[in-house]
Amino acid sequence: MTSRLRKNLHKMTRKELNNLAKNPYTDDDIQVWLAQHSHTQARYYLAANGNLCKEAVETLMAGRSRIIKGLLVGSGNIQDPDEIRDIYSQLRFKVDEWRISNFFVRNYWYRDNPVATPSDVLDRIHEDFLEDKNDKGVRRFYKKNLQRGLAQHPNCSVKLAIRLSHSDIPDVKKAGFDALIRLGAQKD
Repeated sequence: MTSRLRKNLHKMTRKELNNLAKNPYTDDDIQVWLAQHSHTQARYYLAANGNLCKEAVETLMAGRSRIIKGLLVGSGNIQDPDEIRDIYSQLRFKVDEWRISNFFVRNYWYRDNPVATPSDVLDRIHEDFLEDKNDKGVRRFYKKNLQRGLAQHPNCSVKLAIRLSHSDIPDVKKAGFDALIRLGAQKD
């Protein structure tokens, strides 16, 4: 039996659809309807919702939007390392480092959902976005936060932690050393 809410989705305003997409307790059939029929912003909110049903995730993944796929990774809805690698290769150099950080390193808005980015993708992020040392101003701020986030990520590799521990920025250097200590303690 279909709920009254489900029967009246087509009558709702954009604001109401957005709020349903954000709600982690929305029923599965409504999530699927939103994934199939709603406007772009509602699908962004839906992809960022860490409590999606499998069918809604599959529907969103079948779409063309790379941003939605990145949001699915950042919200913890995509856990498969191969899928995450594929999504990163699609987004690489097409979005700025803030979005890369939000999707693959640490989700700033939904911090309770872990990002399952594999260590080889974290290494590629470092190579792709952090090798240039000539940045100034706001971009330098984002790079510093991205480097700290890479060091604090649970899948940070020893190689990446060593690179970060050699940084000229004191906060990043400390985060790199902390990652090395954490990785050493995990081996024991």
